Formats: sequence, C-alpha cells, structure tokens
Amino acid sequence: MTTHQRDLNPGSISLKTAARVSGLGLLLMVLTAPVAEMYLLPRLIDYSDAKQTLENINTQRELLVLSVFLYLVTFIADVLVAWGLYLFFKPADKNISLLAAWFRLVYTALALVGLFNLTKVLHLVPADPTAEIADEVLFYISSFQTEWGVAFFFFAICLMLLGYLAKKATYVPDFVGLLVFIAGLGYFVNSLQPYFFPEMDTSFVMITFIGELVLMVWLLIKGWRIKLPSTR
Repeated sequence: MTTHQRDLNPGSISLKTAARVSGLGLLLMVLTAPVAEMYLLPRLIDYSDAKQTLENINTQRELLVLSVFLYLVTFIADVLVAWGLYLFFKPADKNISLLAAWFRLVYTALALVGLFNLTKVLHLVPADPTAEIADEVLFYISSFQTEWGVAFFFFAICLMLLGYLAKKATYVPDFVGLLVFIAGLGYFVNSLQPYFFPEMDTSFVMITFIGELVLMVWLLIKGWRIKLPSTR
C-alpha cells in the first residue's frame, strides 16, 4: 500500500477505504430511512384520528415492523458512517474529526432511544385492539418523531463540523464542504423550529439536505482517487 493511500499513521486504514465505507453507509441510509419515513409510516398514521391509526396498525402490522427494522438499519449505518468519516477527515484535523464523530454518535443514541417508542406500539397493539389504547398508540408514535427531531440538533452540528473539515482538507473539493455545511444549517433550523418559531414554515430548508447526497456521491465516485492528504 503506498503512502498516499494511507493515513498519516502507518498501518491505519486507508483514506480510500474510509471513503468507500462512509459512502456505502450513506447510500444504505438513503435506501432505508426514506422508505420508512415517507412511504410506510404515512400509510399507517393519521395524527388527527387515533382510532383510525390504531386500526391501520392492527390490519397492516407488518408495515410497522418493517419500518422499525429499516430505522434500526439506518441508525446502525450511522455508527458505521461516523467511524468512516472520522478516519477520512482525521488527516485534516484529528480533534475536530473526532468531535464530529461524537456528535453523530450522540444523535444516533438519541434516535435509537426514540425508536423504542415504536417498539412499544408493537407490543401495545393486540390482535383485537380496543379504542382505549388508541390515544396511547398515537402518543408513542408522536414521541418517536419528537425525540428523533431533537436528535437532529446534534446531527446538524456534526454536518457543520464535517463541512468545515471538508473545506480544510485539500483532498476534498470546496463545493462539497460548502454544501455539507449548508445542509447542517438546514437541519439546525429544522430542529429548532418547533420550539423557537413554531408558526414558521421551514419546509424551504429541505433543499439544503442535498449536501448529504453530494457528499455520498463524491465519496463513492471520487473517494478511490484520494491523493496524499494535506491541510489548507
């Protein structure tokens, strides 16, 4: 293995390997979480009708089970990506890279805690559900969304740190770092919106999330051509 393929420490995992691991982990998340969040759960949940939500879950329980599984895979992939990106950006700034990884791990831990709410729903809904538990079911589902939303505050900081690292590392194009940093700002605004400006429509910031996709594509396509790392 040549020097430009490896980190500054001999025997460490190569930057190319770290790029591939991170890119594949991000790709896996693109294929899991959106399916659960935008396709499966909307078929089950009606936040304005707890009884209908309970009936939907009872008749299509497999959709909720699959959603929980896809979220679990997503959060496991987050751990993998945190590790991969730490190694990838370590030559640029070891301490900031470690800090970014920890913010992503805190996000993941909080998201997993939130996910327990959906597993409670699975245990709560019996074969013959009664209307008495409908409000409780909807409460747990709402709790998952709320707790996951809080976790995104830490994820936002992680992305902003990664954007800074990408800007500092000469082996990553400036535009990638800029877009990732902007994506972090978008998540930051979204995570604060329910508490500081609940009446404001922040859906416009969703366009900033493309920064994550740009990073993923760049890691998968260009990551294997990484040259000797240096910092600006």
